[in-house]
Amino acid sequence: MTPNAEKIDVAQGTTVTLNVTSDQDDEIHAHTAGDGYELEVKAGEPATGSFVAADTGSFEIESHHLEKVIAILNVR
Repeated sequence: MTPNAEKIDVAQGTTVTLNVTSDQDDEIHAHTAGDGYELEVKAGEPATGSFVAADTGSFEIESHHLEKVIAILNVR
């Protein structure tokens, strides 16, 4: 899995774009403030989604199926 819990720094208000390809169906969750963000991924089909990093703090982006952290988004 790439990246693997990589820390990514972004400024508050930045639009974050996720480009995901997986060999199995999955859900990618960005645990941001509020309801967070969820991206459905179908096996073998590239998926793209975006959200605005509206709140400051550190937020995990994880694979729901693998239960692994893909990245840690540090919003300043």
